[in-house]
Amino acid sequence: MARHPVPAELVDLVLRPDVDPYAFVAMDDFSTSGSTTCASDDPRIVHCRNDLVPYAVDWKRRQLLFTAHPARDFAHGHAFLYQAQREQAKRGVLLSFDALPGLFPDSGVRPTFLFSIGRCGSTLAADLLDAVDMASASEPGVYEQFVAGRRMAWLNRSDRAIVLRATTRALSGFLGEPLVVKLRSQCTLAAQEIARATQGRCVMILRALEPWAMSTYRAFGKWPDNRPDELAWRYAKAIKVFHALAREGHRPELVWYEDMLRDLSVLLRAVAAGQDLSEAQKQALAATYGRDSQEGLSIGRAGSRSTMCTDILSEFRHQWERLAPSRLLERYGIADRV
Repeated sequence: MARHPVPAELVDLVLRPDVDPYAFVAMDDFSTSGSTTCASDDPRIVHCRNDLVPYAVDWKRRQLLFTAHPARDFAHGHAFLYQAQREQAKRGVLLSFDALPGLFPDSGVRPTFLFSIGRCGSTLAADLLDAVDMASASEPGVYEQFVAGRRMAWLNRSDRAIVLRATTRALSGFLGEPLVVKLRSQCTLAAQEIARATQGRCVMILRALEPWAMSTYRAFGKWPDNRPDELAWRYAKAIKVFHALAREGHRPELVWYEDMLRDLSVLLRAVAAGQDLSEAQKQALAATYGRDSQEGLSIGRAGSRSTMCTDILSEFRHQWERLAPSRLLERYGIADRV
């Protein structure tokens, strides 16, 4: 517990009807009522802390909002954790940053983070982990706020580290250990900060360049972030982030989408060295490969409508030639794969 208990709030939560189902999480996604103030060492919090799932951060008030879920499988059937929280959360807890280290101590078991730039099979990866009963979380929302927060120079670095550690430890307490966290594609920009704070293992999932660009364009169309130069920049940035993680000693591993399709266990070998699969697990993996992991979402295969015309693909190739980190491609032996 905190050396001196600090105030906490127990709240009732109601999801606002205008929340975009795919938007980054925010504190005002829920309206709150029935607030009860108590101390952070109140038994109502301490005894139920493993029922708490981090949702969003209020940086100015130095509070982390948790949603309460007694059922460990509440997110079953949802592609993303934050969507399950929005749909099912009725009660929550607002905890001061000062209370977090005491409530969520370090267990010593390091998590694994899956980074990708989207359309690389990372949602499929989360389904594979679920199929073999590995403790995993798909796109917890708090990590996204470290991308938006990169422009907030006034934020206390110590606070940011406290939130990252508490979020990861709370997820581990809720889901089990060792925990694997599949992150939203934008979180690649915060990979170094996440790795430093949590000392977690990092796995980067990539896909052959042009198939990735075409898949992204099919799924999302002519969004502002899908201009040929922006797509090329995102791919190059992912490789630079991988290099930065390696340079800092985090020893990241690289997994290719194409390899995942050929070998059911390639991802498991990356996230849990020496993992042996039972026959039941192999059958579960095979069944997972047989369906669209984003079925029912606008970004699933059935919802993909746009095609990348020859002119746009040609411009993408030109932009990639301009932005490609050639030295890093050679250094990591992936020039031929890209």
